[in-house]
Amino acid sequence: MGFDWWTVCAQVVNLFVLLWFLKKFLYHPIINAVDKRQADIAKRIEDSKKQQKAAEKQYQDYLRKQEEFAKEKKSLYDKAQEQVEQYKTKQQQLIKEQFHAKKEHLQLLLDRELVALQVDLRNMIVNSFADFSRKVCYDLLEEAPQTRLVSLLEKQLLKLTQKQKNDILKNIKNQSVVTVFSSEDLSEDLQVKVKKSFLNMLGIKKADFMFKQQPELGLGFEICVADILIEWNLKLYLEQFDADLNTALKGLILKTGE
Repeated sequence: MGFDWWTVCAQVVNLFVLLWFLKKFLYHPIINAVDKRQADIAKRIEDSKKQQKAAEKQYQDYLRKQEEFAKEKKSLYDKAQEQVEQYKTKQQQLIKEQFHAKKEHLQLLLDRELVALQVDLRNMIVNSFADFSRKVCYDLLEEAPQTRLVSLLEKQLLKLTQKQKNDILKNIKNQSVVTVFSSEDLSEDLQVKVKKSFLNMLGIKKADFMFKQQPELGLGFEICVADILIEWNLKLYLEQFDADLNTALKGLILKTGE
């Protein structure tokens, strides 16, 4: 059996024709389809990455907005809380001021009532004591009140210091009038006796005298020579009694107020 070259050549030709047909109509379309498919997949992957980045960006924006919202919420809450505290403090201060103002007003009214009561009580006690003292003094005197006044005046003159005497002499030389105030109306004889005792005490012979009755003294006298005053009278004791009484009443009122 011989080798058929024609058959071999025909088969080779058929093989090349088949390869050309495969390359022309099968390989390139498959390659193109695969490349297109890979490109499409790559595009989809790229689009997916872009979408993922966009989603991440949106998520970050969401977190940022959530944080800003939380901060704004906290800020508004703190501001509202501060306004509430300020309003509360203001109202408390206003109520406190109104309370103190009302308390001070009531205290002022109470003080006025207490002062009025104190004045009325003091005046009543002082007047009663003055009348009582005057009557007792008159009842206890062994001599007439006018005569007793002159005796008291003479005793007070004897108690004057040399400096007081010199000051009185100086005022008399300056044309000062010796004014004698007495609780009782002194007779002319008693006035002469007062003048004589006063002049003898100073060692002079003449001075201008003026006698005036002043019942407010209660019982006693006052001798004025310019700015020098010689006195002994019930008024002094009543003034001291009045001062002591005021002190006692104030203490009593303070204890009552407490």
